[in-house]
Amino acid sequence: TEYDVSGYLGHSEKLSSPEEVIAAGRGVCCGYSNLCTEMCEVGIECQEVPGHSKGIGYRQGKSLKNVKSDHLWNAVLLGGQWFLLDACWGAGRVDTEHESFVKFDDFYFLTDPEEFIDSHFPDEEKWQLLDAPITLEEFEKRVFKTSAFDGEANVSLGFSRPITFTHEITQHRDLLHCGASERKESSNSSHGLLTVSQRSMKLQILPPAGGVYDVKVFARPESATTPLVWVCSFTVECPTPRAMEEIPENPFLSWGLQPVAGSLGVAGSSQGSEVAEVEEGVFELVLKTSRSLMVLCELVHPELEPALAKRCLATQIQPNTLTCHVLCPLRGFYRLSVFVRDYDKTEVKFQNAANFLLHCKGKMVSPDELFPPNLGSACGPGTRASEAGLSKFSHTTALVSTQQGKCNITFHNQRDLELHTVL
Repeated sequence: TEYDVSGYLGHSEKLSSPEEVIAAGRGVCCGYSNLCTEMCEVGIECQEVPGHSKGIGYRQGKSLKNVKSDHLWNAVLLGGQWFLLDACWGAGRVDTEHESFVKFDDFYFLTDPEEFIDSHFPDEEKWQLLDAPITLEEFEKRVFKTSAFDGEANVSLGFSRPITFTHEITQHRDLLHCGASERKESSNSSHGLLTVSQRSMKLQILPPAGGVYDVKVFARPESATTPLVWVCSFTVECPTPRAMEEIPENPFLSWGLQPVAGSLGVAGSSQGSEVAEVEEGVFELVLKTSRSLMVLCELVHPELEPALAKRCLATQIQPNTLTCHVLCPLRGFYRLSVFVRDYDKTEVKFQNAANFLLHCKGKMVSPDELFPPNLGSACGPGTRASEAGLSKFSHTTALVSTQQGKCNITFHNQRDLELHTVL
């Protein structure tokens, strides 16, 4: 049986009686509920439950007080215990854009009442089937979660296994049961800051202008390669947004250390997932490592040419530490992405371990003061110098500042190597 899309859209008379639904193979919500009740007459006690639902036309935060309920579902008594089901929602979803009906969803059959209440509020409190029933106002504030959701939601989400997340923020439209995309291949992250740890996700929303926005969260198991699946959504009203500079796109989905950073050998970071305010146009990132790693860094600014961006970075690779020095020649937001691989595994590809959002709003570094071109990926004494037999450097950092225009750098040459220097 399919949903009576034509009847719902007013193109034909709605089919609601069990006989009509069976004959036509389609029906609206009351048709599904009536048919379910009829089928249960074989010996299963069944009740029709009217109430509010977060379906077509519902907007998160919308007041339902003094509004007539718009939906009908069922409760069935099995083994002496009442269970909830919505045969209409379980049958699938309406794609209003293409005026079609898609996807069977068994989530809404005998659903846990704690999850059912996120989207269904019965007129009679007893049909919540909750030990502690909630009010209509509490129902309105609850975040809507789809059947694919596997976590706890407020503005942040918790989950029980490693998950990859992304999000979508768009001008408001009817999201729920109205054909909104349920799978996502890629992400536009410029209106939100997503941070993901091993067991939680946090999304800071940055609307570009005043108005009402739909926020959809997509997820998939960390090891999966399938498209991310829509797991929950909510609506944000923003009367007056804070003036914001453009945030660079983050194709790696989240900010801060990636959940896989530990397995890649990155044990800790001097910078958290919050925005790093850059003073004097200079920033230093230090990553602690559990084994020797190679590192590559990428710096992105909406107005910074890639060739010039390379001259803004200097990295130092040491056995237990990776350091990245950043120069900011422009005001605004930068994305600093870090990629690593095991030091001695040259055949392995670099993987994204962390992404940081830098904000330079004060002094900038002059283009004449950027690092030299073709600097290379390893500056200062580190793993490579140690392997070559060089030790006990007088200067241990990648950057050496001199006030008098001269500097003596000394070190031990244990293997009597022939040395060549370039300035």
